[in-house]
Amino acid sequence: MVLPPASDGSPAPRVSILEAMAAARTFARDIGETCDRNPRACDIGSSTLTLVRLKAETGMDIIGAVISSYQDTPAAGTLTDQDLTTDWTAQPEN
Repeated sequence: MVLPPASDGSPAPRVSILEAMAAARTFARDIGETCDRNPRACDIGSSTLTLVRLKAETGMDIIGAVISSYQDTPAAGTLTDQDLTTDWTAQPEN
């Protein structure tokens, strides 16, 4: 797995899939131990993650509705014959 380079131009770190899986497993184990040691902190963290998830879902619903409203609007073929007739003439340039 290749990560993007740092903003200072230094090369990106290289992490193998096995290293990433081992790190994720260690992280999950540590989170579990934190919940065992301090259940209140775990409950607050869970509630916070639920709130973030709900806010993200709401934001995605709003974005989806905006995109959908643009897709539901016909883009062509909406002009009538009256719309296409011109009632004006161009003024000659001096």
